[in-house]
Amino acid sequence: MQYSGLNDDERNLMSGTRSFNVDGMLPWENLIADHMREYDGEAGHELHQVLVRVTPDFEGDNLFAHGVIMEADCIQCDDVDYAYYIINWEPGVTIDYRTGGNWANGEDVTPPEEEDPSTLPDAVEYVLNTNSGTFHLPSCHHAESMSDANRREITAPRSWMVQQGYNPCGVCNP
Repeated sequence: MQYSGLNDDERNLMSGTRSFNVDGMLPWENLIADHMREYDGEAGHELHQVLVRVTPDFEGDNLFAHGVIMEADCIQCDDVDYAYYIINWEPGVTIDYRTGGNWANGEDVTPPEEEDPSTLPDAVEYVLNTNSGTFHLPSCHHAESMSDANRREITAPRSWMVQQGYNPCGVCNP
């Protein structure tokens, strides 16, 4: 992380592809860094603190992480509040996540296809607030009073919603 001061600390390192770092993590790190520069306590702005957690996602005994869950929460505002899953992949490269081995596959591949969440087991209807990233049951009073501009109806399993970085409502607890 560019703003943690722990760049060379092995507790802050994991193996990741170039696409994972540049296209996946860097835009979210830049969002935090830009916000912290803007609200640095100078020029009449209050100092903002942003809590950040990055959790590697290893499946089973794999040696190479499939990705990370990157979370940020600004204490003073909602401008930098998110949780996203970032896939550890590289176009044109096959990765053996079990061993960490990799090889060029001769093809320029696209990121793994997203599955249609409505076809997954345990899919439920939710109302997503696209502004806050919070999802609700349709009967929740927060969903009923949501502005149409921020409202998106989605059918998916709860686990899929959380994996995408959406937060369950604390009132209806979907």
